[in-house]
Amino acid sequence: MRYYFLVFLIYEFLAGAYFYSIYTKNKGEYYSKAIELAKNSFNSTVNSYEMIYDNAYLIQSDRLAKLLYLANGASTKERDRLRQKLLKEFMNFFHYQKLNSLNGFHLIDKYGKSLLRFHKPLDYDDDIIKKRYSIGLISTEFRYKRGFETGIFQESYRFEYPLFYDGNFVGSCEYSVDSQALIKEMEKFYGDYHQFLLNSKQIQKITSKDMIKHNYFKLKIGSQYFYLRKNSVKKVNGDRFRFIQHLEEFQKALINAVPTVVDCKYHSTYCSVVVLPIKDIKGEKFAFLLVYLDKSPIANLKNTFFIEMIFITLFGLILYLYIFNEIQNRKYVKELINLQHDLIIVTDGQNVKDVNKEFLNFFGYKTLCDFKSEHRCVCDMFIKDDGYLSEKKDELSWIKYIQKYKDDKNHKVKMLNKKHEERVFLIELEEIGSSNKFFILFRDITKELHIKEELEERANFDTLTQIFNRSRFEFFLNKELEKAQRYKTVFSLIMFDIDHFKLINDTYGHDVGDIVLKELTALVSAHTRDVDIFARWGGEEFMIISQTNIYQSEMFAEKLRQVIEEYNFTQVGSVKCSFGITQYRKGDTMDTIVKRCDNMLYSAKESGRNCVVSLK
Repeated sequence: MRYYFLVFLIYEFLAGAYFYSIYTKNKGEYYSKAIELAKNSFNSTVNSYEMIYDNAYLIQSDRLAKLLYLANGASTKERDRLRQKLLKEFMNFFHYQKLNSLNGFHLIDKYGKSLLRFHKPLDYDDDIIKKRYSIGLISTEFRYKRGFETGIFQESYRFEYPLFYDGNFVGSCEYSVDSQALIKEMEKFYGDYHQFLLNSKQIQKITSKDMIKHNYFKLKIGSQYFYLRKNSVKKVNGDRFRFIQHLEEFQKALINAVPTVVDCKYHSTYCSVVVLPIKDIKGEKFAFLLVYLDKSPIANLKNTFFIEMIFITLFGLILYLYIFNEIQNRKYVKELINLQHDLIIVTDGQNVKDVNKEFLNFFGYKTLCDFKSEHRCVCDMFIKDDGYLSEKKDELSWIKYIQKYKDDKNHKVKMLNKKHEERVFLIELEEIGSSNKFFILFRDITKELHIKEELEERANFDTLTQIFNRSRFEFFLNKELEKAQRYKTVFSLIMFDIDHFKLINDTYGHDVGDIVLKELTALVSAHTRDVDIFARWGGEEFMIISQTNIYQSEMFAEKLRQVIEEYNFTQVGSVKCSFGITQYRKGDTMDTIVKRCDNMLYSAKESGRNCVVSLK
């Protein structure tokens, strides 16, 4: 009786471990998504501002550099005159950008002295380099910096750009955004409630006591002190924040300073707060971004887990009573594991002691003896591949490796079934008491992986032609624009479409039109370099990013035009295409370069089609 009850407990333990692993997996996925959402919320907002100020810098840098050059070493009177000139030329820009949350526009000369604060034009000529780490950094490294930094008046997210005149460093310009403006933008696009919890030591180093008293609340959370901006406390969230700050898990998250999700039950509602550490421009801990999520699925996950445990307990108990009455020997354990659809083995770490039917059916053996006559270990069946377990890993046997890294729930192997089909399994290992034996479950996740790969494929590739779709092409084009702006590289954009494609569809039908599109795609792909980006823009229109200047791209496009014209397409014979080409220009955006290229394609159509028209 005791023996059977022990087997029942093992079954309960394995089933419970399985459902608990599902619970922990789902909880982990929720936490990962919540943290990723918080990171995206912050990074996307910062990047959107960076694009604005990158463009402003490109437009203003030459003029600002010249005036800074004149101010360096100038007399007090001359500096005053230059300040007035700067105010006259750029104050409208500052007032306009204030509407877009710009709260600071600052010019610093090469000696680290403030030449002009557009946001406080009466405060100037102070040695700002002594108080601001970023000023000293840009004065020595001469390159762009961005990040949070505490100032004399308050903390801000700063975008620092070096300025050069005749190749010599003459100072820097700084655009800064208030932390509350960042929060406003994050809440606008990502919802929920955001809040910055600021490192008190960072604020106290630079900001004056009067400004601290005016702008911040000081509060103690656990053993640490923080500052909270007064205008960031919303009445509806004040009570919830006071409740959360006393939670031990929340206090630990602030001490550990790693991205964390803290769950709590507030006013009978389960909610979460994401705690995301934020570093300053110096790379030191500056603040914590708190993102409040009003709804948390953790309660439902727990309830589901408890219901599953009740079910498997009742089911296991019924099964136990049935087996106890029907079977009086060790076959009962065999039948128990044979109920599982996953592959299960019992091993002592060296030899396989038992397997379930699903295991034998998978490899095509009738008995365990047949399997052991050909294989000393199930690890003989493992396929070597990066990211998957093999017989040994890090000089440990695969079982010892799983034991050592038992917290890692992603141990996977690849194996071939009796039909020589490759399958992927997730391994779950449980030790059976103190007997030095293990239950090892191989759960087939091949279908799940295929679904994931299929979803990723659909997101990036055109379903008909199997080349990049428009969304993915726009991603690559933005990358090329960014690279060209930063490193002065050159690339060309080629747009082409099929002449009279509507006539093909009307004459032969859309199925034939689709065949033409696929044949054309294969033909162009065969003549396109690996470094070039080829994508379907829409309908019969295609785009190519060519890593060459416009003259080389013209020759390439003309070659493609001839290859297409000479090719015999299925059912329709000859097909002709028109091409428009343009080269990247300084200051180009995706809209401007695409529009220019589209105009060139239109010109090709106007010029009689089946030709190449370009504009540098």
